[in-house]
Amino acid sequence: MKEHKLPIPKEILLALAIIGFLVVIICTFLKITNKDFSENYSQLGIGIALLFQIVPWFVVLIDLIRNQIRNKIMWFVGMFAFGSLTVILYLIEIGKIHLRLYKRFETI
Repeated sequence: MKEHKLPIPKEILLALAIIGFLVVIICTFLKITNKDFSENYSQLGIGIALLFQIVPWFVVLIDLIRNQIRNKIMWFVGMFAFGSLTVILYLIEIGKIHLRLYKRFETI
């Protein structure tokens, strides 16, 4: 089995996903608690954060499609249900997932 590498380094994708997730949380909190912020900047902040999150999301989706990974359906459902949290978890666990894959296929 040939492993396909990520087109963008894992560290950059992880940083983008975490920054985007944190900005969404902060902007949502400010929108709920501060009326002045919500009128002026909340949509802009959340839009910018979603741009940060969309790149890692698509890269992980392509990686899931291209590689033979155990529990692939679980990752797909998690990506659509929980979005950025699943992407962050996948990027942290990607080395372990691929390592298990190679150990499994080396024994066959």
